[in-house]
Amino acid sequence: MINTSRLLVNSYYQKLQKKSIVEENQTKKLSIDNEPETLNNTEIYSFTMQDGQNFSLYKTDTYSADNPILIVKGTDKEGNTFEQTIDPRTVDPQNASFIEFSALSFWLSDSGEYDSFTINYMDSPTDDILEKSDYLCAARNWRDEQLDIGNMVGYNNAVKACSAISNYLIDQSGKTDYIETENGLRKAYLIDASINVSDLGDCIIVDGEDSKYLHAFYANDSTVENPIVEIQLLREDGSPDKIYRMYINDIDPENATQMEIFALCSHADKQGAPQESYFFLNSSYYAGFNNDFFDAKALDEFATTKHNWIAKLNEFNISDTYLEPSNEKWADKLLDILEKYKKEQTDTISGDGKLINQIVGEERYPVNNNQYAIQKDKEGTFTITNKENGYIYTFSEAAAALYKDIESDSMYLIEEAENGKVEQKLEISEALLDMINSYFMTNHIKPGELPEDIKKQIMNDENNEISPEALQKLFEDRE
Repeated sequence: MINTSRLLVNSYYQKLQKKSIVEENQTKKLSIDNEPETLNNTEIYSFTMQDGQNFSLYKTDTYSADNPILIVKGTDKEGNTFEQTIDPRTVDPQNASFIEFSALSFWLSDSGEYDSFTINYMDSPTDDILEKSDYLCAARNWRDEQLDIGNMVGYNNAVKACSAISNYLIDQSGKTDYIETENGLRKAYLIDASINVSDLGDCIIVDGEDSKYLHAFYANDSTVENPIVEIQLLREDGSPDKIYRMYINDIDPENATQMEIFALCSHADKQGAPQESYFFLNSSYYAGFNNDFFDAKALDEFATTKHNWIAKLNEFNISDTYLEPSNEKWADKLLDILEKYKKEQTDTISGDGKLINQIVGEERYPVNNNQYAIQKDKEGTFTITNKENGYIYTFSEAAAALYKDIESDSMYLIEEAENGKVEQKLEISEALLDMINSYFMTNHIKPGELPEDIKKQIMNDENNEISPEALQKLFEDRE
């Protein structure tokens, strides 16, 4: 859950005034005649795009909390070099260039006044590093996207970014709130989180007059690869009681409790599993609940008694239920969800990592952030571009496989030739795996265990790589 050690200000949307805090005469830009401040040797951030745009941020020798001046050097969209000085305290995140926003982001994390965060995986609203845009809006979009796919690790980082930016705006507007504590007055720190952060699903267990209410939400450490749903038991007055953690990838629909199926359905519906929607948030579960399929009468039965739900659905006499015309196919839809997750669980245990065995459909969705871009190349192939170094990796959907080395815990996207030789190799982070899943419009691509023959090739390739220094000397010797 979100850190509650700081004050959550519920009315912060009214506090955020959509106004510019930057006056033109406040922005410090270097002209050709200006003498730049001395650079500190430390490069604090660098960024490169595929089209050649790039910049690096440096601290000046006089950098301090009271004088946080940064220097940026780079190349713009037209290929022209530029150099600017930036005082992050004068940057308006709602009307800033990417280089200005990067400077502000560094300072917000470095100052100690705001929660630290990273913007490495946030989509930029423009492809021009000098074009002005609303980065608070972009950060909130990024935050909500992470919530929608259940990536709470990414979501919480995005919340920190939104919160830091929003608190900065409040401080700049002079409308900072203070609260009384045992140690005196302290600044109130709002949490700029999604309003629907916990809206994953609700459930009721009816046992005569004693009803139990439960609420489902993604756990703080939930990710796309390892979704975790927490079930909060609520007391009669609505206050929280016990929390149950459900690891979605470990749920076996043929040997699961009703609580586990509730968590699985809540997650599946959030990811868009049903073809039609019902009134309730976790519709696939409630369709079965309303038709007397889910019938646990006590919390202990709900939480501990396991069933083969696929077999129960196949045996369930639908004609005995009080169906509404719009819900006639609820059992088929629920069965589709359970069989889908059963297959994925089996694939996770014995899968070979081949992409072709894990992707469905032909629709692809280009994804892009500040570090990587994934897009369709030609039919059956896709490219992954590393924006930091400009490298472009091309993979065939039919030949590519995702592997994990058990010893090092490293993941690799590999393409093999027919003779078994590794033709393409890219080490994959969890964040990049999230992007690959988004490109294929799924969240279930899993790695297989790295085969020994491929591992040997990878290790040999890494051992035989020539360092940039040695490569430069080789060219100098040839000249």
